[in-house]
Amino acid sequence: MSGFKKGVFIPENTYKLLDHKKIVYKSSYEQRFMNYLDKTPAVKQWGYELIKIKYFDEVQQKERLYFTDFIAKIENANGELKTYIIEIKPYAQTQFLREGKDIVLPPEPKRKTKKALQNYNYEVGMILNNNAKWKSAILFCKKQGWEFKVLTENELFWWRIYERPCFEITTR
Repeated sequence: MSGFKKGVFIPENTYKLLDHKKIVYKSSYEQRFMNYLDKTPAVKQWGYELIKIKYFDEVQQKERLYFTDFIAKIENANGELKTYIIEIKPYAQTQFLREGKDIVLPPEPKRKTKKALQNYNYEVGMILNNNAKWKSAILFCKKQGWEFKVLTENELFWWRIYERPCFEITTR
């Protein structure tokens, strides 16, 4: 993940935190969402990388643990408290995944250079891995009565422009 903005997030509203460990974000998108969680009154509690979910890694053919990005307890317009597991990803890493549909793999590279094939295989592996993680997260959330969301820059930036809560947007 080199090239992504990393740093320590210092919340203003520490009473909302589910865990008081140091929070290290791995991208500017995560940082943006942390600010949203910290400053939005409807967000009652939140945590970063607190939930672990088992999934089967199809690429390496073994069971692994998926540390979800966020858990957030948010009061909706009806005053009900809903719990969300939220993953933050660039759209480029989600465009081939659609909930309830088959995975669509990107086309193979036209030029079959070693580097092009390595990049393609990495991208396909990432797609398969994210799909396995997210299927497991959806099942985990259903059992808990929670909801799983994947937010990209499309939702994060759209929400700011239109001043709508990004967690209410239907995502993949």
